[in-house]
Amino acid sequence: MASDISLWNTRGSDTGPGHVSSLRLGNRGLLITAAYVMCLCVWSFWTVLPERILGPLTLLLARGSYVPVIALIRIGGSDQEATAAGPTEDKTVGKRDLVGLGVLFVVLVVVSRVAPATQEVVAILLYLAMIPAGPLLFLYNAYRVLRSRVH
Repeated sequence: MASDISLWNTRGSDTGPGHVSSLRLGNRGLLITAAYVMCLCVWSFWTVLPERILGPLTLLLARGSYVPVIALIRIGGSDQEATAAGPTEDKTVGKRDLVGLGVLFVVLVVVSRVAPATQEVVAILLYLAMIPAGPLLFLYNAYRVLRSRVH
């Protein structure tokens, strides 16, 4: 794997300056990021509200949840492998996506101002939708990574 971080997309004239196309860490970048996160965790563990430190089983489960994520990152391959496989469709966020999100926010604000009782219902539904969203996104991405390694 490459040891650089590919941040800026310089290919194509339709992407303006500052267009982020990829943030896939190589060996050195992943090691630096992991070391930084570990230092941050150790520091904050003892200095930020030490009376709220969780039990050992909870800490073990939380740290153990990192293992499958790191494993998927490691077996996911590098950007060089992906570009060598052939052209793929552009899946970056564009103006159309941002306009759609802006319209959604405007509609939600107008509805919440016109009918205030709907605010709570919408908030509760969005909160409940987030509960399965994390595991479903993880399983979907795990499936995609593993499927790309089998083929």
